[in-house]
Amino acid sequence: MMRWSLISFGIASRADSTRMNITLNMLSSLLCHNAMFLFNVVGHLGVDRGRRFQKKIGLERIRIIYSNVILYASENPEISRRQIEVARRILLKFNIRLPYPYKLFFCNKCKSPIIPGVDSKIRICHVPKLHVKIVCLKCGGVYRKFVAKAV
Repeated sequence: MMRWSLISFGIASRADSTRMNITLNMLSSLLCHNAMFLFNVVGHLGVDRGRRFQKKIGLERIRIIYSNVILYASENPEISRRQIEVARRILLKFNIRLPYPYKLFFCNKCKSPIIPGVDSKIRICHVPKLHVKIVCLKCGGVYRKFVAKAV
């Protein structure tokens, strides 16, 4: 079975790129899919569908990056920070609004990426109301998220 090397280029540098081997069947389905994608982007009727598709793929990639960040934060925080920066560039490139759970990965004061438990302290406080307090260890910025009590 023949295999070709396929390179997927990252947003910023060669360090963000990935390599994988691809078979003939995978290549034919990939080319067919990309030809359809290019038609949607270039064709007069498919421009909006192409943009929506790009945003959907970008959001899916951001979810994968953030799950990897949480998984490998304790082992290598520098790679985790780098991946958060890559995710931020994807957001800016495709004009995607960051989903709320992922907003907690950025400090509101210094705008730097924070990794839970590594660059920040997370506390549950009861005064004056029940809330989660996130403190950035770089700049000391505090972010509070109030939690509604269950009835």
